Amino acid sequence: MARKFENIQDVVASMPKSFRPDKAEGVDAVIQIHYTGDEGGNWWLDIKNQTVALHEGTHESPELTMTCASEDWLKLVNREANPMAMIMQRKLQFSGSMPMAMKFAGMFGLA
Repeated sequence: MARKFENIQDVVASMPKSFRPDKAEGVDAVIQIHYTGDEGGNWWLDIKNQTVALHEGTHESPELTMTCASEDWLKLVNREANPMAMIMQRKLQFSGSMPMAMKFAGMFGLA
């Protein structure tokens, strides 16, 4: 059984380990992550040369911004929620490059 995440800090810390370089070929992008709610915070991912670097804070010009309540994101990464349903309910929102939003899921094993 896959690991169950208890909090957003664990999820964020796991992102570099869950990164799939084979799904990031040709990607040179910054993805901003904005969690709201009790465990809210901001992080950004710098993806280039099939590597990822995680940074805390807000980037000036991300190609994609993903916004989600921390409790909803925990449900998603723990496979307790459907990402498409979350998008339709506006619980998971993307702004910026929609093609990058689709790649994001693959690069982090969410698709």
